[in-house]
Amino acid sequence: MSDRKTRLSLVALIVMSIIFLCSSLRATAAQLRTNELVMFDQIGCPFCAAWEREVGKSYRKTDEGKQLPLRRVDLH
Repeated sequence: MSDRKTRLSLVALIVMSIIFLCSSLRATAAQLRTNELVMFDQIGCPFCAAWEREVGKSYRKTDEGKQLPLRRVDLH
């Protein structure tokens, strides 16, 4: 009888682990679906400076900026 209880406990543990894993994967997938514009930034980059000068301050106010928030990644 204790063997059967042990097996049932193991099965219950495995099922609960699978349920937890699936819910974690769903949460991660939802985070990955977030759209964003990634800008790789570097000090002294003329393209980065042009972005700042021409677009930088107003980008987040545009429709594009609302749909694709900017995330800057420093190359250093």
